[in-house]
Amino acid sequence: MKRTAKPNRRVKGNFAKGEVITIDDDEPAIEQPVVKNVKKEKQPPVQSSPALSVAELQEKLKKSEEKCQRAIHIAGQHLARAEHLEKLIDTKPDVSQDAIIEDLKKKLGEVTNELVDERQRGDEERQRGGERIADLTRQLEAEKVRALEGRNVLYERMNVLTDDLE
Repeated sequence: MKRTAKPNRRVKGNFAKGEVITIDDDEPAIEQPVVKNVKKEKQPPVQSSPALSVAELQEKLKKSEEKCQRAIHIAGQHLARAEHLEKLIDTKPDVSQDAIIEDLKKKLGEVTNELVDERQRGDEERQRGGERIADLTRQLEAEKVRALEGRNVLYERMNVLTDDLE
Protein backbone atom coordinates (compact mmCIF):
# COMPACT_ATOMS: atom_id res chain seq x y z
CA MET A 1 0.00 0.00 0.00
CA LYS A 2 1.39 3.43 -0.95
CA ARG A 3 0.63 6.69 0.75
CA THR A 4 1.15 10.03 -0.90
CA ALA A 5 1.50 13.42 0.71
CA LYS A 6 1.77 16.97 -0.56
CA PRO A 7 5.15 18.71 -0.26
CA ASN A 8 5.94 20.46 3.01
CA ARG A 9 3.29 18.51 4.89
CA ARG A 10 3.90 16.10 7.70
CA VAL A 11 2.75 12.58 7.04
CA LYS A 12 0.99 11.04 10.01
CA GLY A 13 -0.10 7.53 10.64
CA ASN A 14 1.07 4.04 11.42
CA PHE A 15 2.81 2.31 8.60
CA ALA A 16 3.39 -1.40 8.38
CA LYS A 17 6.89 -2.65 7.79
CA GLY A 18 7.90 -2.50 4.19
CA GLU A 19 5.50 0.28 3.18
CA VAL A 20 6.82 2.97 0.90
CA ILE A 21 5.85 6.64 1.23
CA THR A 22 5.89 8.72 -1.92
CA ILE A 23 5.66 12.50 -2.10
CA ASP A 24 4.07 14.03 -5.17
CA ASP A 25 6.02 17.18 -6.09
CA ASP A 26 5.99 16.78 -9.86
CA GLU A 27 9.07 14.56 -9.71
CA PRO A 28 9.15 10.80 -10.01
CA ALA A 29 8.47 9.01 -6.77
CA ILE A 30 11.57 7.91 -4.87
CA GLU A 31 11.31 4.89 -2.67
CA GLN A 32 12.19 5.59 0.90
CA PRO A 33 14.14 3.07 2.96
CA VAL A 34 12.20 1.18 5.58
CA VAL A 35 12.46 2.70 9.01
CA LYS A 36 12.60 0.00 11.64
CA ASN A 37 12.45 1.99 14.85
CA VAL A 38 9.29 4.05 14.40
CA LYS A 39 7.95 5.43 17.63
CA LYS A 40 4.23 5.27 18.06
CA GLU A 41 2.47 8.24 19.57
CA LYS A 42 0.89 7.41 22.87
CA GLN A 43 -2.75 8.33 23.16
CA PRO A 44 -4.22 9.27 26.50
CA PRO A 45 -6.22 6.48 28.07
CA VAL A 46 -9.86 6.48 27.06
CA GLN A 47 -12.10 7.51 29.89
CA SER A 48 -14.87 5.10 30.39
CA SER A 49 -16.83 7.21 32.83
CA PRO A 50 -19.86 8.75 31.04
CA ALA A 51 -20.36 11.31 33.83
CA LEU A 52 -16.83 12.59 33.33
CA SER A 53 -17.27 12.98 29.57
CA VAL A 54 -20.62 14.76 30.10
CA ALA A 55 -18.92 17.16 32.52
CA GLU A 56 -16.18 17.80 29.98
CA LEU A 57 -18.74 18.37 27.26
CA GLN A 58 -20.68 20.76 29.48
CA GLU A 59 -17.46 22.68 30.25
CA LYS A 60 -16.64 22.87 26.53
CA LEU A 61 -20.19 24.03 25.82
CA LYS A 62 -19.91 26.72 28.51
CA LYS A 63 -16.59 27.95 27.08
CA SER A 64 -18.03 27.94 23.56
CA GLU A 65 -21.06 29.95 24.71
CA GLU A 66 -18.78 32.47 26.44
CA LYS A 67 -16.69 32.82 23.27
CA CYS A 68 -19.87 33.24 21.24
CA GLN A 69 -21.16 35.95 23.62
CA ARG A 70 -17.82 37.79 23.43
CA ALA A 71 -17.88 37.54 19.65
CA ILE A 72 -21.44 38.90 19.55
CA HIS A 73 -20.44 41.77 21.85
CA ILE A 74 -17.38 42.63 19.74
CA ALA A 75 -19.44 42.41 16.53
CA GLY A 76 -21.98 44.81 18.07
CA GLN A 77 -19.20 47.26 18.91
CA HIS A 78 -17.86 47.06 15.36
CA LEU A 79 -21.35 47.58 13.97
CA ALA A 80 -21.90 50.63 16.20
CA ARG A 81 -18.54 52.06 15.08
CA ALA A 82 -19.41 51.47 11.44
CA GLU A 83 -22.80 53.21 11.85
CA HIS A 84 -21.12 56.15 13.59
CA LEU A 85 -18.56 56.46 10.78
CA GLU A 86 -21.33 56.32 8.17
CA LYS A 87 -23.13 59.19 9.94
CA LEU A 88 -19.90 61.19 9.98
CA ILE A 89 -19.38 60.57 6.28
CA ASP A 90 -22.99 61.56 5.51
CA THR A 91 -22.76 64.81 7.49
CA LYS A 92 -19.29 65.77 6.26
CA PRO A 93 -19.46 68.44 3.53
CA ASP A 94 -18.20 67.49 0.12
CA VAL A 95 -14.49 68.06 -0.46
CA SER A 96 -15.27 70.15 -3.53
CA GLN A 97 -17.49 72.42 -1.41
CA ASP A 98 -14.61 72.93 1.02
CA ALA A 99 -12.31 73.82 -1.86
CA ILE A 100 -14.87 76.29 -3.24
CA ILE A 101 -15.29 77.90 0.18
CA GLU A 102 -11.52 78.25 0.59
CA ASP A 103 -11.24 79.75 -2.91
CA LEU A 104 -14.02 82.25 -2.15
CA LYS A 105 -12.36 83.23 1.14
CA LYS A 106 -9.09 83.80 -0.71
CA LYS A 107 -10.81 85.98 -3.33
CA LEU A 108 -12.62 87.92 -0.59
CA GLY A 109 -9.28 88.63 1.08
CA GLU A 110 -7.81 89.85 -2.21
CA VAL A 111 -10.79 92.14 -2.91
CA THR A 112 -10.66 93.48 0.65
CA ASN A 113 -6.96 94.31 0.23
CA GLU A 114 -7.68 96.08 -3.07
CA LEU A 115 -10.49 98.08 -1.43
CA VAL A 116 -8.20 99.17 1.41
CA ASP A 117 -5.53 100.23 -1.12
CA GLU A 118 -8.07 102.23 -3.17
CA ARG A 119 -9.41 103.90 -0.04
CA GLN A 120 -5.87 104.94 0.95
CA ARG A 121 -5.23 106.31 -2.56
CA GLY A 122 -8.54 108.23 -2.43
CA ASP A 123 -7.64 109.71 0.97
CA GLU A 124 -4.21 110.76 -0.34
CA GLU A 125 -5.76 112.38 -3.44
CA ARG A 126 -8.37 114.16 -1.29
CA GLN A 127 -5.60 115.48 0.94
CA ARG A 128 -3.56 116.64 -2.09
CA GLY A 129 -6.70 118.19 -3.58
CA GLY A 130 -7.38 120.03 -0.31
CA GLU A 131 -3.84 121.34 -0.25
CA ARG A 132 -4.18 122.50 -3.89
CA ILE A 133 -7.46 124.24 -3.09
CA ALA A 134 -5.81 126.00 -0.15
CA ASP A 135 -2.92 127.14 -2.41
CA LEU A 136 -5.29 128.40 -5.09
CA THR A 137 -7.39 130.19 -2.48
CA ARG A 138 -4.29 131.98 -1.16
CA GLN A 139 -3.26 132.90 -4.70
CA LEU A 140 -6.78 134.23 -5.40
CA GLU A 141 -6.74 136.32 -2.25
CA ALA A 142 -3.31 137.67 -3.18
CA GLU A 143 -4.56 138.54 -6.67
CA LYS A 144 -7.62 140.26 -5.18
CA VAL A 145 -5.36 142.34 -2.96
CA ARG A 146 -3.15 143.24 -5.93
CA ALA A 147 -6.20 144.09 -8.04
CA LEU A 148 -7.55 146.35 -5.30
CA GLU A 149 -4.19 147.99 -4.92
CA GLY A 150 -3.98 148.47 -8.72
CA ARG A 151 -7.46 149.93 -8.75
CA ASN A 152 -6.65 152.26 -5.95
CA VAL A 153 -3.53 153.37 -7.84
CA LEU A 154 -5.63 153.96 -10.96
CA TYR A 155 -8.22 155.98 -9.00
CA GLU A 156 -5.50 158.11 -7.52
CA ARG A 157 -4.02 158.82 -10.94
CA MET A 158 -7.43 159.57 -12.31
CA ASN A 159 -8.02 161.97 -9.47
CA VAL A 160 -4.67 163.62 -10.09
CA LEU A 161 -5.36 163.91 -13.79
CA THR A 162 -8.84 165.20 -13.17
CA ASP A 163 -7.46 167.79 -10.76
CA ASP A 164 -4.93 168.87 -13.35
CA LEU A 165 -7.60 169.32 -15.95
CA GLU A 166 -9.71 171.45 -13.84
